[in-house]
Amino acid sequence: MAYSGTANWRRFPVTWSIIGSLIASAFVFWSIQSRTLENYVVGPEALREPWRLVTYAWAHSPLGDGLGILMFAFLCLWVYWIAPSIEGSMGSVRFAILWFVATILGGLALAIGAIVAGIGLHEAGPWLPISALTMIWAARNQSAQLRLYGLIPVSGKMLAVITVVMDIFMLGSRSPVIGVVATLPLGLWWLFGNDKIPFAQVSAERSSTRLTDRPVMRGAQVYDQKYYDDVKDREIEREEKERLRRLFEGPPK
Repeated sequence: MAYSGTANWRRFPVTWSIIGSLIASAFVFWSIQSRTLENYVVGPEALREPWRLVTYAWAHSPLGDGLGILMFAFLCLWVYWIAPSIEGSMGSVRFAILWFVATILGGLALAIGAIVAGIGLHEAGPWLPISALTMIWAARNQSAQLRLYGLIPVSGKMLAVITVVMDIFMLGSRSPVIGVVATLPLGLWWLFGNDKIPFAQVSAERSSTRLTDRPVMRGAQVYDQKYYDDVKDREIEREEKERLRRLFEGPPK
């Protein structure tokens, strides 16, 4: 399967919805000068006002300066590059559920960290749910070699380590305790990406056909569903390698 260079919104509606909603919320909070931002961020009060465990991911204002805009643009681009392969493997409905579960778990971890650290409101933005997607992608592409800025080789495993370290420092800017506690759920997403959670697997096809597979004859060879799942996984991995090469190294000269 050749990579076409675009993630079609009809095939990946949840990916595009995530990106579109993050951009829309950024413009909304920028236009109102973040006056109501504190009503949606996460903190100790989130246990009494549970909607904050979801809304915090959109309660961010990255458009106030050039560096914030640059980081936000890269964040959206990163979702564009990694999320389609996960949505393609899981199916759009399961992927949407995954996004909200990752958001809620991240918000809960942030709230607990804020309580332990004795700190109030905490603006976090979408870093934790996007980090969850990154951990899943890295777990499923551990041997992939990325070249950051076209120079620095980074494997999928190293990407997972970098993600955890960055989150600890970014989310722990007010207290290291918050950063450490907030990143604890990322270990769960690493296990999920490796299909180490028996009742929850990434591939919808694999989990749904495991008990009902029937081998299929093709000439002198017999193929079962696992064979086709493996072929699909390899195709997705090739797409991801080409996608990331384009992202970090640019088009071939």
